[in-house]
Amino acid sequence: MQEILDLLKALKEKKLYFENQQRDWQLKLQLAEQRVREEASALKHTRVTATSVNSKLPNLVNLNEDPQLSEISLYFLKEGETKVGRQGESQQQCDIQLSGALVSDYYCLLVHKDNQVVITPIDKEAPTFVNGEQIVDSMTLNHVDRVIIGGDHYFRFNHPADDDPSKRKSSGIPKDFLFAKAETEKAQNDR
Repeated sequence: MQEILDLLKALKEKKLYFENQQRDWQLKLQLAEQRVREEASALKHTRVTATSVNSKLPNLVNLNEDPQLSEISLYFLKEGETKVGRQGESQQQCDIQLSGALVSDYYCLLVHKDNQVVITPIDKEAPTFVNGEQIVDSMTLNHVDRVIIGGDHYFRFNHPADDDPSKRKSSGIPKDFLFAKAETEKAQNDR
């Protein structure tokens, strides 16, 4: 009889243990879901959408000297204005926030309207380069243009509506980080 009572007691303890584990799991799940919502909200600020990706939107994708780090950051350019500037607590909150000594609080503006994207440098002390050339006025971006912001941030502009595979390569050379860096150096040396 004592053996049965001990087994019933052990069974109650196990049941209580599993109920506590289930409560802990449900709490962890709720916290994880909340964290995903917060991260999605933070990503939405940088114009990256965690829940859905519209592959038809024009975008900037990062280029890096290390090929494994290229095309990791993707910034979708929705209709309207996208402000680019310094990461942090500036008075004007930017949609794309970058770090670096040469990135000003409000660096440049990208306007996506009527299926075109126009880039406008804002801070004349902080040069913006497109395809190796410094721009001082507004310029319409074309698919596969290279954009350099703050001297260190290299991007390739992609416009799926304008995608032509023949534009991705020039003389068999991919338009990657090394290509963008070389064209910038050549443009600076030609001055």
